[in-house]
Amino acid sequence: MVGWEIGSVDLKAARVGAGGVLAARAAPFAIQDDLDRLVDAMRSLWRQAGGDPADRHAVAMSGERSPRFRSQREGVNRILDAVQRAFDPGKVRIFDSGGTTTGIVPIAAGRVVAEGRTTPDRLERGELVFAGVLRTPVEALATDLPCAGGRAFVASEGLALTDDVWVYLVRLSERLGHDGARLASASAVALLHAERP
Repeated sequence: MVGWEIGSVDLKAARVGAGGVLAARAAPFAIQDDLDRLVDAMRSLWRQAGGDPADRHAVAMSGERSPRFRSQREGVNRILDAVQRAFDPGKVRIFDSGGTTTGIVPIAAGRVVAEGRTTPDRLERGELVFAGVLRTPVEALATDLPCAGGRAFVASEGLALTDDVWVYLVRLSERLGHDGARLASASAVALLHAERP
């Protein structure tokens, strides 16, 4: 599985397997100036991350808000078109993360093939999960974390939310010399993992 973040000024890819993160790569990419090169840029980054034709692709984006596009809808459509040209459309899923939930949009043969129409239908079909980028308790996402060369269990106290994780990642990225605002994105964890000294 390859997780993508397609931003306005950069691309990030994290290739994961059963053992965790296999590779993570990032590259500057100004969508406003280089939209026509997006397919080639994604394929290049994928190869650098050890891409395999069997890979499935999970896509998150913020680049659809670029001034290059007249509307957010146009931006989403143009970026999705590039993703589907870059990779087998049957192996692409789009993730729409909000504060509390994440929608998963399956695509086949270049078309959205979501089956769920209501929240219960989407939950039952795996097209919606109650995990978002702001208000999800951390312990709902992980039972343990790396700590001092071992593993430490996460306390189930509801004190830390996913929003707190982004605050931490921004501080860590600033300490590592990155632009914190740009790294507070869907693939920040994988990118920071790859760039740690």
